[in-house]
Amino acid sequence: MVIFDIDGTIADSVIVDGECFVEAFESIFGLSLSTPDWKDFKHVTDSGITDELFSIHFGRRPNTEELNTLIQQFISNLHQRSNEITEIPGARDAIAILNQTAKYAIAFATGGWKESAYLKLEHIGLVPDNLVIITASDHFDRSEIIKSAIDQSLVSSRLKRFDSITYLGDGTWDMEAASQLDIGFIGIDYKANNKLKTAGAKHVLKDLNELDQILNWINEKASPKAN
Repeated sequence: MVIFDIDGTIADSVIVDGECFVEAFESIFGLSLSTPDWKDFKHVTDSGITDELFSIHFGRRPNTEELNTLIQQFISNLHQRSNEITEIPGARDAIAILNQTAKYAIAFATGGWKESAYLKLEHIGLVPDNLVIITASDHFDRSEIIKSAIDQSLVSSRLKRFDSITYLGDGTWDMEAASQLDIGFIGIDYKANNKLKTAGAKHVLKDLNELDQILNWINEKASPKAN
């Protein structure tokens, strides 16, 4: 099984996504977040970050109305800047080839909310219909998001287990989640910041154009970190 993160992995959307989130939060709740470092949050997912920000600034969790208002504004901001969301090279072809191969089950597990995940997938030319997509709307913890993607894919595939499971992501939090779940990990470092290598990632590529290498690592049951 192959599971894809979205932001920074198949869609070049990390910067615009973060800016749209900050702008939405500041405009609705009247707070200045400056430029947050997402890795400082316990759960680097939209729902996890929102809960933590509310805990810090308001001493509580957001209510349903506040959360819905934030999501609506965030999605509106993203729509206005959707031309800035582009495909990570090779993403669509890699996903199409894997999806057409009976050997592999494909799923998406992202720290973004459902609405933003679908927007990004559609914008880079992927139709979400009939795809397993688990998001921060389903859980605030990335490990649980990935686990839910695995569980739902097992049901869809009518299998009891997968021979191997590999998660492709761009963040150190993606690598940590893969390690927690004891599944394979392939890092995507499109911005060439070397954060994954520095954190100990064993398998890292710039983009998804090197499908043969990706398949080799998947078939080797790629471990998250170097020995």
